[in-house]
Amino acid sequence: MVLTGAGGVGKTRLASEVALAVADEFPDGVWIVELGVIGEGAVGQVIADAVTTTLGIAPQEGPTIGEGLADGLAGRRLLLVLDNCEHVLDAAASVVTTLLAPPGELKILVTSRVSMQLAHVQEIEVPPLPLTGGASSPAVALFAARARGVRPNFALEDGRDTEQAVVEICGVLDGLPLAIELAAARMAGMGAIDVRDRLGDRFRLLEGPPAAPRRHRSLPDLVGWSVELLGSADREVLARTSVFAGGFDAGSYAGTFGVVDDVELLRSLDRLVRSSLVVGDHGEGRVRYRLLETIRQHGLDTLENASLLDAARDAHARYFAAQAADHWARWNGPGWRSSVDWLTTELANLRAAFQWSCERDMNTAVDVAAHAALIGTSASQFEPIGWAERLLEPATTTSVARLPRLYAAAGYACFVGRAVAAAAHAERAVALEAEPGFDPCEPGLAAFIAALANVYAGNLDRYVELATAAARLPGSARAFALPALVDGLQVSGRVDEAQDRLEAAVAAARDVGSPFWLAYALWTAGLTLSKSDPSRALSTWDQAIEVVDQHGVDFFRGFIARDAARLHATEGDVDASFELYARAIDMFHAAGNVAQLIITL
Repeated sequence: MVLTGAGGVGKTRLASEVALAVADEFPDGVWIVELGVIGEGAVGQVIADAVTTTLGIAPQEGPTIGEGLADGLAGRRLLLVLDNCEHVLDAAASVVTTLLAPPGELKILVTSRVSMQLAHVQEIEVPPLPLTGGASSPAVALFAARARGVRPNFALEDGRDTEQAVVEICGVLDGLPLAIELAAARMAGMGAIDVRDRLGDRFRLLEGPPAAPRRHRSLPDLVGWSVELLGSADREVLARTSVFAGGFDAGSYAGTFGVVDDVELLRSLDRLVRSSLVVGDHGEGRVRYRLLETIRQHGLDTLENASLLDAARDAHARYFAAQAADHWARWNGPGWRSSVDWLTTELANLRAAFQWSCERDMNTAVDVAAHAALIGTSASQFEPIGWAERLLEPATTTSVARLPRLYAAAGYACFVGRAVAAAAHAERAVALEAEPGFDPCEPGLAAFIAALANVYAGNLDRYVELATAAARLPGSARAFALPALVDGLQVSGRVDEAQDRLEAAVAAARDVGSPFWLAYALWTAGLTLSKSDPSRALSTWDQAIEVVDQHGVDFFRGFIARDAARLHATEGDVDASFELYARAIDMFHAAGNVAQLIITL
């Protein structure tokens, strides 16, 4: 089903209410994918990336992008809401058509200002709020409710002039909910008559051609009028916020645009929130800001008309590229949790920065893609791996300094079903690190990733060889190389050699302080112990689960559940085995870890 209608008419809100009402009918969940933050004209691959990232899955390889995604959704009974599709209409329509082609339980709800015109897909136009009934109409009721939100003593009963003014305001705004809310926000410092009079003058001046539907003219005009009521500094802040995708905080804004006075910035954002032009979402003592799509588009238009849009987007991309590199520098240690949390929160901004910089600044694009993939893989955020793969050829041609990091990041494609290519990429990263002029990856990490990719590709001897070489390095490399070596040795049947290294592997991970590597070391230790001491193996995995629970290292939940299931089966506890296998399958399926899902099955 496609909900169409003018910007600000309430399509998103209606879709959300529908999704909430029918949620119980979809055991695999209701998932909302916000496409408004994706750049105009995006191809189907970007749409597929947004869907798979939201659902936490990785699409299977297929003849087309949509078919691969359809395979990834096969067997799921879920509702997929694609919100704000009008600027990527063709790509979104192609993906929707492909997803709905095979018979199944998948349902899709789309919101778009423009009709998709797809065969066998129902379209419903969302109308503005009714105006009939005057002061008792739904449009006036919304105005009064929002006005009381900024001025608690507001009442239509203040006088007939007030009531009539509100009725006229809602009429001028054609009952558009967003327009009504913006006008009602002015009740904090204005009266209904003041707003009515200024709206009337404004729209008489800004009326478009008679052939255009009035509801398509009034909302942009009202946003413009609301913006003009701001001071010049607030107008500048509002316009610049439009380059952020998926929200931002004050620090991101300040870092992007070189703001020195944080206090004045916070005051400006507070005024914009109070004016209903910016939404402030509160959580854990901090505020994250976002724009409604109509207002965001107005901001982008403002920057473009002033020839400032390209520079603002460049600044946005450079900031998030630098932040990705900084978080990567802190990732391999106690800062692991904060780094992966940052990446998860800022994934939409990183995606926008990657898309924008691909054709403009290869160094920036590589910094975004490489570091986002290197950080994100440990949190089962696999989308950036695809970014890294897409940049390999152009980045190699231009000899970007951080090319080894890009190839290492592409090596993680072993987790999403591309093991042979991943092994080649990671091996290339190891070779590049030995060449002058390149900025290497974390010492030993490229070899570790190459080891992983090789074992997924079936090259067990190369796995052990690379892990052995990395384990000889001093420092933090031992935190990940020793557990890998332990795993490689026990899989090769060299269990005694693996057991000799267990304590050193766990100790190395503890010394580095990364909960991710500690969970990894305890998991591989349990694998080795399962060959000779099942009880101790299960106890070790219990320790691993404590680390996973305490630090949110969800990546390893499926690994531990699967291998504990295998051990219980060996020991004859079939019921426990089935339960744990089911849990592991669900975890790998939800995470999009294709390789481990296949191994588990």
